[in-house]
Amino acid sequence: MDARPERIVVNDHDFRGACMHIAKHNLVALDTEFVGEDTYKPEICLVQIATPDELILIDTIKVKNIEPLWKLLVEPNREVVVHAGREEIRLCQLAIGMAPAKLFDIQIAAGLVGFGFPVGMAQLLQQILNKRINKAETLTDWRIRPLTSAQVRYAFDDVRYLLAAHAGLVARLKQMDRAEAAQEEFSRLIHWSPDEEGEVGPEKWRRIKGAGQLDRKKLALLKMIFDWREKRASKLNRPARTLLRDDLVIEVAKRMPTTERDLNLIRGLQARDIPDLVDMANQARKLPPEKCPEPPEKEIETPAMVIASSVLGAVLGDICIRQKLAQTLVASLSEIRAVVRAKGQNKAIPEGLSLREGWRRKLVWPLIEAVLDGKRLIRLKDLALESPIEYQLFESDKSAG
Repeated sequence: MDARPERIVVNDHDFRGACMHIAKHNLVALDTEFVGEDTYKPEICLVQIATPDELILIDTIKVKNIEPLWKLLVEPNREVVVHAGREEIRLCQLAIGMAPAKLFDIQIAAGLVGFGFPVGMAQLLQQILNKRINKAETLTDWRIRPLTSAQVRYAFDDVRYLLAAHAGLVARLKQMDRAEAAQEEFSRLIHWSPDEEGEVGPEKWRRIKGAGQLDRKKLALLKMIFDWREKRASKLNRPARTLLRDDLVIEVAKRMPTTERDLNLIRGLQARDIPDLVDMANQARKLPPEKCPEPPEKEIETPAMVIASSVLGAVLGDICIRQKLAQTLVASLSEIRAVVRAKGQNKAIPEGLSLREGWRRKLVWPLIEAVLDGKRLIRLKDLALESPIEYQLFESDKSAG
């Protein structure tokens, strides 16, 4: 049994004491409980911290200002252990504009040493430590007080074994020479960051379903509406889609309204928003073509490319089995398709493709490239084997060797 004492922090005095304790340790585990469905920015309700000698539960409904804690967690000498820690990073950055300098994500580390990815914490802890935790409170509303004993137990359990899992995974990473690969992935996670209007990403507005069917003028309007919606949502602290649904954003962009009458018959639009939407449409209409976003390049896949993508996907899966890597951590199907598409169109492999960077370039890319270039023949050797594919040198390469 875990003999560490458990501390529940519900006032500022106890919070200061908890921070003093945390400051003594260079290795801590972090988890949070929050509700994000009703607000633009997630409403944090609990912060759980594990140190080697104590478990701490901070009630952020009662302790309003936890900025000193976030400042402790970003100090360069302190390593913060998380599981699927993107939301913890986001909360930290929203609070103080910084992310932890040293991060260890057990979900990512597990994917690099033979476990699946992504894997929930309960399953992962059972695989790594043979420990079971209860996840029955996953859908609880953490804003309601008082907390039940079951909620408190759940919250403590979310950090209880993270440091032990960290120790086990560090040993595996060193044994398999994957520590550098893990640091690459942790660094990528740390540098993912939100700004005041939400997650930073490559043109988020393009990901709205239906955007790919719009011309340049309509894309310009789509982007204007998206930015307008995000600013309003941030100001009102409401989820953006509750102000204007994605399908309505696309519908307005398609219509390129010239007057309010053009939008009056669309179900779901708020009357108060219609003047702004028409004004944005008129602004977009006046933009010169070079100021408008370019439509996405049409991805034409021939039957040969579909087959090649399937073959290369199978090769990737086989490599990951041999290397004890989680395939979903290594590359997505869209990346495989991008490689095949470039090859089929006699174009250079796209820049920034993760398969050709860092540890993936060393462990995975050489064989992918050799098969793609016809320098390796593949055959099914033995379906009873975990890795049934055999790779052979092409005859011309044998003679050249």
